[in-house]
Amino acid sequence: MIIVTGASRGIGKIICQRLLAKNQKILGLARNIDSLNFDAVSCDVSSYDQLKQIALQIKKTGVPVTGLINAAG
Repeated sequence: MIIVTGASRGIGKIICQRLLAKNQKILGLARNIDSLNFDAVSCDVSSYDQLKQIALQIKKTGVPVTGLINAAG
């Protein structure tokens, strides 16, 4: 799984779309995830506590993280 921050707009959204087109499993992180058509979690990436909770949830799934793209402004 590839994690993409800033997944709801701009470069982050385009990166997600391109990864999906290549059949990559992604998890988008963004403040507003209402209009996204892929797996995403609402998150303010400037919040350590929110990121820690998401990391723990990802760890519980057992799905390996193979990449991280920081596209949040």
